[in-house]
Amino acid sequence: MTRGKRVDAAGMQAFIDSLALPEAEKNRLKAMTPANYLGRATAMVDELK
Repeated sequence: MTRGKRVDAAGMQAFIDSLALPEAEKNRLKAMTPANYLGRATAMVDELK
């Protein structure tokens, strides 16, 4: 998808729109930003404790 291409918000939105997912899931994915999505970071930190 991204090899040799610049990834921007519009491109990610188009990619998400192309997925065979329910609209609710597409909206959830589109709402994610680096500021509000931590992925597995929280769980990984907990594993270190």
